[in-house]
Amino acid sequence: MVVGSGRSGTSLVAGLVASAGHHMGRRLARANRANPRGFFEDLRTILVNEEILAPYTSRPAEPRFSAGPVHRAPLGELQRWLAVLPPETVVEAPPELEPKMRATMGQAPWCRKDPRFCYTLPAWEPLFGDAVRVCVFREPSRTANSMIEVARAQRVELTYDGAVEIWAAAYLQVLRRHRHRGEWLFLHYDQVLAGTALPRLEEAVGARLDRDFADAALRRAPASGSWPPAVGEIYDELCAAAGVPA
Repeated sequence: MVVGSGRSGTSLVAGLVASAGHHMGRRLARANRANPRGFFEDLRTILVNEEILAPYTSRPAEPRFSAGPVHRAPLGELQRWLAVLPPETVVEAPPELEPKMRATMGQAPWCRKDPRFCYTLPAWEPLFGDAVRVCVFREPSRTANSMIEVARAQRVELTYDGAVEIWAAAYLQVLRRHRHRGEWLFLHYDQVLAGTALPRLEEAVGARLDRDFADAALRRAPASGSWPPAVGEIYDELCAAAGVPA
């Protein structure tokens, strides 16, 4: 399982896992300018996660770390990777979705990646069992600047503060609701690019990775912008879990 906010390096890690021979899904989202090497996201899994999140995103999100609105309107189909839910929210899947969820499962060894898992992971746990959860993250500013550009292509206008809010809400769910269940591996994007995280990732997946897959030239998002102290505390906690200085 590859978990993390959108635009945080999850596609890089999922691509590395795919290079080890893991089944990523029957039909994957197409590569585009934002991710020229691919997203490694199973389209059927995305659609199920969209259905799970729909009741929780019917109204614009309430900001927790910023003054302005996160979204100008409720999120629509395929936009819920930009969701913001309070950390106390427990996301559940209705029973009628279970056949669709089971139909997404592939041959072993498998891997599934979707930013929406930051919220929907508990609904999938009966199917995912003891799969290793790999949480990928990078600086809130780099993620936010990249997120703004990609969201605009989906006709979602985000402010910088709104994008930081999305980053923070996603990782609060991971840290407060998910990380204490199952086996977790936390990786900073820069660790993956530098190669220092690859031995730990190889141990987690039990296979050799393609060491040439990571391309530092694709690290294009600027680090410009600050974030509130409360968001910095989340980043510090993630860095501590990954074993890197904040």
